[in-house]
Amino acid sequence: MTETAALIDRLVEKLGAVQVIVGDAIEARYLKDWSGVPEGRPLALLRPKNTADVAAALAICHGFGTPVV
Repeated sequence: MTETAALIDRLVEKLGAVQVIVGDAIEARYLKDWSGVPEGRPLALLRPKNTADVAAALAICHGFGTPVV
C-alpha cells in the first residue's frame, strides 16, 4: 500500500467514506481558487461534520506530512 493510499484509508476510517471524496468524484469547482495558481488535483476533498473531525483530519495529515489547504 502506498503512503497516499494509507493516508486516504486513515481519513476514511476516522471521518467516514461520505466525508472523504477522492479522484474523479471531486467536482471541477473544487479544482480552482482565486489565487491565479494553475489548477491542480487534490488528493482528497474533506467534508468534516464538526470541529472534532477537523482536528482529527489535521492530525492525520500532519502525521503523514501532507499539507492542507
